[in-house]
Amino acid sequence: MTRVNLIWMSCLLLLAAGVACTATDTQIERWASKFAQPAIEVTADELYRDYVRDGETATDTYEGRRVRITGTVFEIRDDDDFEPVVEFDVGQDAFAFQSLIAQFAERHRDYLETLDVDDEITTVCYVPVEDMATFDFESVTSLRMCQPIT
Repeated sequence: MTRVNLIWMSCLLLLAAGVACTATDTQIERWASKFAQPAIEVTADELYRDYVRDGETATDTYEGRRVRITGTVFEIRDDDDFEPVVEFDVGQDAFAFQSLIAQFAERHRDYLETLDVDDEITTVCYVPVEDMATFDFESVTSLRMCQPIT
């Protein structure tokens, strides 16, 4: 490995360590306890509208939690990392910048390819720990680590 690569790797590790240390122990404990709780049952429309109506309250409710979400398929495609995603129908049109997206692992591709637009899907997803209150929910919002319920 070249010295330049070693320096870059060291810098990246230090940066990652610094980011990881920005969360306090109290925040980490709160997120861990939220993730351990049973999944919140919600429709795609309800989840989306909760964030649009009051992002801070929705963040307190959903951030770091698992949700069992049911909704109608608007589109199925690959994301920027070539992982399959399902975009839920939350009243958008083809030109809208608002959507709710569930990201799935590659192993779920075969199941997702059996779905069509307007099919209903139920999945358990994780709402990522991000500062969603400052996140522009009028754009793409991703649910992570989704597992389809078949």
